[in-house]
Amino acid sequence: MTIQLNPLASTEQKNLCDTKWGYGRVHQDARKKFTRSASMVFGDLNNERVEKFKIFTEDECAEFRRRIDAGEDILADRDETLKIMERVFNPELDARLIAFFNSEYVPEGVQVEKVLPTETPHHSDCWHCDGGPNKQVVMIIYLSPSEADGANTVFADPTNTEYLKALGYLFCPIEARVDDLTPLYDHYGLAPFEENAIDLAAGDAVVFQAANIMHKRSLPKIGPRYVLVVCVLPSPLPWREACEVKARPFKIGDQDTFNQIPEDQLP
Repeated sequence: MTIQLNPLASTEQKNLCDTKWGYGRVHQDARKKFTRSASMVFGDLNNERVEKFKIFTEDECAEFRRRIDAGEDILADRDETLKIMERVFNPELDARLIAFFNSEYVPEGVQVEKVLPTETPHHSDCWHCDGGPNKQVVMIIYLSPSEADGANTVFADPTNTEYLKALGYLFCPIEARVDDLTPLYDHYGLAPFEENAIDLAAGDAVVFQAANIMHKRSLPKIGPRYVLVVCVLPSPLPWREACEVKARPFKIGDQDTFNQIPEDQLP
């Protein structure tokens, strides 16, 4: 496949979501209303754009896996979903999220995935940054441990991410993504970057700036990969209040993750 390059793609993506669709205005309003700056703690989420956190115990993960294998939708009940979110946003993660956003935040969307080794690879298995607002965080909470040869999320570093944004690879059409960037680096006479596959135990979460760190999914080769995915956005209100004002988090897949915000809902 010929790799498609569009050096304007990153700017076009930001203008669409942050300017035209209104997400930038929401974040600006959230920052103005923020009062917890004393509680912010900076770390790798800000500096390296990806960081690992402990969320659930092994026993909790085993129970989630049992229910998923039984065909149960663990996100079907809204009250239970909010209780799960209360476990997710522990004090350590809360301090890091408000430091990244410089505002409160809200879980916008949530999804449970059980990925089998036999699954056909798709666009998530190719190098990309997520489309959507520039200020978004994705959390992938592993309910089963990662493996040395798969069932992981692999990251590039910030320097190579910015290089590929400027070159025009990132935010290319989904069908133009590739899982091997070696030909592109060879063409420009560059050494390939070192891939970062973080070792994750059951209950660990990899939390990252989805629009600003290049990544790809790695399919499991031994057994199923069970994960809980949470998309987090800035909010003028603390997350629990925001979830009551507007029914969130929604289940990813039931609707588009990002849409133009109606003018009467913008600050």
